Amino acid sequence: MSGQPTDSKSKSIQIEDFEGGRRFIQGRVIGFSFGKLFGISFGVLWIGLGLMMPFLSEATAPGIAPMLKIVTGSVMVLFGVFIVYAVRRNIGRVLEVDLANRSIRAFVIDNNNRRRAFREIAFQNITGVFSEFDESELQNTNCSESLIINYRGWPGRLYALSGRSEQMAMVRDFILTEALHRQPALIVDGVDSFIAHTKWALKQRMKWQ
Repeated sequence: MSGQPTDSKSKSIQIEDFEGGRRFIQGRVIGFSFGKLFGISFGVLWIGLGLMMPFLSEATAPGIAPMLKIVTGSVMVLFGVFIVYAVRRNIGRVLEVDLANRSIRAFVIDNNNRRRAFREIAFQNITGVFSEFDESELQNTNCSESLIINYRGWPGRLYALSGRSEQMAMVRDFILTEALHRQPALIVDGVDSFIAHTKWALKQRMKWQ
């Protein structure tokens, strides 16, 4: 959704250890934004049009049977409700650093505990881990930063988490010391490397979806 939040709150990052690695979880309460306002307004518009559909006159909608108007209106209302729900849902961002499988998994979970935007990155494909901060908060001692992971592949950059500077430093240091500084996996150049990486990515996606 487009638009920059003007009243967005990010919860503190939680740390959980799991077999072979560690995960960082960040809840987020989405505040007001022009994108969110547009999305809700667009959904309400579809709901309103759907409710009006069964009451359209023959002159306005010639040749449409009353039952078809009801069915069409119901579909439009459901579509509008879906849009409003999707815009309003709270999202939790998850970053898993799996030391056993030498990979980083990033995804978001909605309030129905469903995974979305799943992404898997092998350690050997990571080219850098750093953080970016808002220049407007340079004078703020508790300025917010975003953790950035650059990697070989498309789109090549992952905005993993956002939080206070000390939180970002903790996550970044863990990835650099516990993950990236370990013995890298064997890299095979050429077509064999591409085929091996594709098989690995598909296997991991099927395992964790």
